[in-house]
Amino acid sequence: MLLCIAAVCAIAPDAPAQDGVRGSVRTEVETGHTMLGRIVTDRPRWVVDSTIGWHTEDFGRAMFSVWTASELSPRYDDERRRYFNEIDPKIGYGYEYTFADGWSLDTLVEFQYSAMHYADTPNTFYQWIGTETLRTPWLDAYGFAWVVTHPYRAPAYRIGFRKEYAIAGPLSVEPHLYFDLGPERWNHRRFGEAAGDAHYRAGFNAVNFHLLFKWALTEDLSLYAGVRQFDALTHEVRRQTRARPRRDETDFTYFVAGLDWRF
Repeated sequence: MLLCIAAVCAIAPDAPAQDGVRGSVRTEVETGHTMLGRIVTDRPRWVVDSTIGWHTEDFGRAMFSVWTASELSPRYDDERRRYFNEIDPKIGYGYEYTFADGWSLDTLVEFQYSAMHYADTPNTFYQWIGTETLRTPWLDAYGFAWVVTHPYRAPAYRIGFRKEYAIAGPLSVEPHLYFDLGPERWNHRRFGEAAGDAHYRAGFNAVNFHLLFKWALTEDLSLYAGVRQFDALTHEVRRQTRARPRRDETDFTYFVAGLDWRF
């Protein structure tokens, strides 16, 4: 966050709009958190996501970002550090190719280093993240590949659809639907040994729906709040989720409120 503020102060007033430093800071509180087909916490969590990068009109963009998470309740103290239990810095390069008015194809490749402060979990993870987004005037469709290279090799995938629509004045709404999925090896590693005679299959393991309402305070600063729904898919994933030592829910509704600053 300090890095982003420093970058803003360093930008010359007459910097060209096409090429230059851009960034964002998003801070939010959720009443729960899900990731890649699993409920990570069903208690309040504070998340901060900061990004800064150099954007060019001809050669794309290079970026550096940091994502952090902190628990706001003691429920998981026996499993992980409460504050900043995950710190994920990453670097990336992206290029958006516009081929018609309102239509573009955005390619983003990132390398992420994750510092984890969880019990019985490796302290560090290395992963490559690739995202391909088709932007249209009505809907954005994207595919997401997340490949862990250390401490093990396993890919996970996501397919999603989202778009922000103006309602009235500064108010807008963003519906977001996405599916988490992976090969048999990923589902087995993510959800553990299957109970009974069940076995994991490649394919979808969760569906998620988010509905955010945004209020623009200025052109660059907005507040948002909304509801998020998570549902585990397939019999094997749902049965194994319920069999975990700390019984997890297979369906989960949670809420979020936050602030988004872009510059």
